[in-house]
Amino acid sequence: MSRQEVLTEAARRNVLLSPEAMEIIMSNHEPLAFTETVLRSLAKNTMLVTKQDVLNCLAGDMKIFEAKKEIVPANKYYSDFRVMPDTDVTGNSTCEGTIEDVLKFFQSRYTQMKKILEKKKNFGLSMPINRALGTDRDEIRVVGMISSKRVLSNKSIMLDIEDDLGGKCSVYVPGDSPSAGAILVEDQVIGVIGKPRKGDPKRKTRPSISATEIVMPDVPANNKWVPSDSTSAIAFLSDVHVGSTTFLEKNWHKMIQWLKENSEAMNLNYIVFPGDVVDGIGIFPDQEKELNILDIYKQYDALAEYLKEIPDHIKMVVHPGNHDACRPAEPQPALNKLYTKTFDSNIIMCGNPVYVEAEGRKILT
Repeated sequence: MSRQEVLTEAARRNVLLSPEAMEIIMSNHEPLAFTETVLRSLAKNTMLVTKQDVLNCLAGDMKIFEAKKEIVPANKYYSDFRVMPDTDVTGNSTCEGTIEDVLKFFQSRYTQMKKILEKKKNFGLSMPINRALGTDRDEIRVVGMISSKRVLSNKSIMLDIEDDLGGKCSVYVPGDSPSAGAILVEDQVIGVIGKPRKGDPKRKTRPSISATEIVMPDVPANNKWVPSDSTSAIAFLSDVHVGSTTFLEKNWHKMIQWLKENSEAMNLNYIVFPGDVVDGIGIFPDQEKELNILDIYKQYDALAEYLKEIPDHIKMVVHPGNHDACRPAEPQPALNKLYTKTFDSNIIMCGNPVYVEAEGRKILT
């Protein structure tokens, strides 16, 4: 019995299986039959099967998570949501798209990534590339932006990086290093821990670094959210692509029904639509063959009608993506009112990217 058959059965019932739940199911001698038993035991509003759901089923606790509905007064909910000042480019864009503007953008991004890297416990302060290559240290730390990447025949990787002071060098990542499996792309800012290698003028080789570790500017492991007394939930729903023949209309209506039945009970009070809310026009060659709405204005009008189905207590935020009627380069301003005049006033239109604050919690979207 293949994993695909189990996943197909779950998908047929519009249910997702967590990796942990899948592991337990596949350990059963009859995975498909067991899957059907688990799915039958679920409450009708379940969308994701967790490890605990499967364990509850094994223990005979049926039905899962379908407690008696508690009758509570239907008090009106007042949202506490705002776009944070000075984070939305809408109406504040001064960029003219010159080479200098692009250079400033990459320099700013490099500086921010470098600050994140140098705060990581396993990295610390870095040295400029030119200075690091001239030292006699056994181990050096540098920060650089990848300008090119080559995969060698032995699966090792050769990177060319440069820093904000004009320093450039090659970085050799051995094929048996854990860092060789990392996602490394051009224009990415990385930290490099490694050994400096002297160049050889006779062999026409330049100084380089043999990397022992590539460090990414990700969220610190010790990063913790401060507990909040808010009980609200916020959902993110991107790439709706209204107007496309691939728009999941049946799934949309099922989601709306689920929101009407469950959103108040679970305090789902906000939904963010982070881009590509419509499929757009002329985004890629022959796109019209994949559209069932060939007018960009009508695409947004159709979207407005779909959004009106969402329960009134839910505050919505919409910002553009590369398929929307907006410049493709980030930062993007909010959608023009020419396209959004039929939208409800309950919807906040903002740029991309932007910081929002929901009940005291700051969120980048």
